Amino acid sequence: MKLSNLIRRFRAKVARAGVPLAELTPRDGLRLLLRFMEDDPASEDLFLSACWEDVSRYGPSMEGFVFSVVERNPDLIGGDFSLLFQVGAKNEIEEFPDPYGINHLERCFHYGDLGVESQVAHDENEVESPPVLFTADVDPVAFLARCEDWPAFRALGDTRAAGVVIEETTDSRWAYYDCWGYRDHRRPIVHMTEDEWLRSDDVGLMLRWYRQDWKGSQDNLNRLIRRYLLACCRRIELLLPYWESLMTLEVGAWELEGNADDINLGNAQYIAEGAAFHIDFGKETEEVARWCEKVSRLSPQELGAMIASPRPGDDLSPYGLLQKAAYFVEQSLFYPGCPPEGVERYRIFMPVPLLREVVGNPFSVNGPTRERHVTARHMTAEDWQELERLARRKAERWMSG
Repeated sequence: MKLSNLIRRFRAKVARAGVPLAELTPRDGLRLLLRFMEDDPASEDLFLSACWEDVSRYGPSMEGFVFSVVERNPDLIGGDFSLLFQVGAKNEIEEFPDPYGINHLERCFHYGDLGVESQVAHDENEVESPPVLFTADVDPVAFLARCEDWPAFRALGDTRAAGVVIEETTDSRWAYYDCWGYRDHRRPIVHMTEDEWLRSDDVGLMLRWYRQDWKGSQDNLNRLIRRYLLACCRRIELLLPYWESLMTLEVGAWELEGNADDINLGNAQYIAEGAAFHIDFGKETEEVARWCEKVSRLSPQELGAMIASPRPGDDLSPYGLLQKAAYFVEQSLFYPGCPPEGVERYRIFMPVPLLREVVGNPFSVNGPTRERHVTARHMTAEDWQELERLARRKAERWMSG
């Protein structure tokens, strides 16, 4: 199988355009990509998507435009790339009106289907998204017009971005490889002394070094970090009013003790994702409004016990905390397969002292904590029903307390 040179062809296109990358506006970048799509020899195998999403890369949380090109040629690997426009922190950007009824900032428009939005179904009336297929007769003018009608693009399409980057898709997806699940051999080795381990307040750096220095089995490491993440989730149950999130935490605890298996854990992650969608897409509902009002009445001491080292720009509003907490549960259950930027995204729920408590001191005579081997069993329907009953009862107490 040959290596694609798609990204090199695009870099050459940018160089020929004669405009410095940093001076491109999102509109300039999109037009340049569309011309590239039309002129490239592999145009019939390409598709282009345009999204507004998190564009954090090794730093503070940033949002912006992501224009991604994928080459659908089964005989080639690599080469897919994204053109990123880092616009700013979420709290610095207005929440755009949502003409499509999805209370969510992300939009996906696909060159291959003339701009049909990619939607995630999250209720009983589940509708699958149409397949994204490139066709040679797609009119790029129609695609551009659809993007220009997008509220985010109307507001910021001609704005100079804080940063413009061309990056390989694989690199962008795994920006936090070595602290959130996978080791990236291309990044520098992290060094840490015992004193630094005991004094550090950077959970991302500590997890990166811990994974890098681990000498045991990968499975034991993953289970140990999931145990830490589960303990983090337990600390924020006052931000988890939906019973489905609470039930999935119990499944995670059962899996660590061998009372649930990988299939059960996968099912729990799917349910937890739905619970997060329930808040994410239900911002205007009465139920979520009641939850926000309840969270707004938490004392500073209660909030302080759940939030670790907040930084300027963190969304600490009741809704922001509810949304982030629900997604943190889902990502914790999915570890180590979750989006790698998760450490940065959810660090406010990940206290360093708890990490040291759970994993131990890797510099001690006995070394770091080791997970004992357990034989997993598959949960029965009765198990699920019992956990649902307990979770619903806890959610009711949360609301009435």
